[in-house]
Amino acid sequence: MEVIRALVVKHLQSIQKGIAENMEKQRRTASGRSVASLRIEEDANNAEAIRFFLTGGAQWAVMQQGRGPGKVPHNFSEIIREWIVKKGISYSNASGKTPEKKLNSLSYAIAYSIMKKGTVLHRNHGYNDIFDTLLREETEKLANESAGIMELDIDKINDSNNENS
Repeated sequence: MEVIRALVVKHLQSIQKGIAENMEKQRRTASGRSVASLRIEEDANNAEAIRFFLTGGAQWAVMQQGRGPGKVPHNFSEIIREWIVKKGISYSNASGKTPEKKLNSLSYAIAYSIMKKGTVLHRNHGYNDIFDTLLREETEKLANESAGIMELDIDKINDSNNENS
């Protein structure tokens, strides 16, 4: 059982690492909080089966296909403001305003646009494969590797049965 547990954890860690790499390749990383939110958790309450979860912040629900229009968090403009700063997006084009007011104006405009129309990725029916392919590949690897372990265990059982005959 410990061999299977270690195998599952190895593949979940590989998924975590792969997600971080995909985020970087696709230039989706700003503060790094999304990747840092990923956690591997084991369900210790289930004695009959090994259950693991790879969990993360709510932002993962829209990471690959964008966010549609609709209700936003009460501090959404602040979240967008922080994103603008972390991404290094220029907000100095507006004339006659202090840098702080320019940043606030831009963050409000982006937040309002997302609330009304959704993100550009969503509107363009775009897709960033950040974790789908990775999950499929790692699941296949895990299935193949664990099948080999189970075959060995079955062979051990068969060998012990032959010895007892």
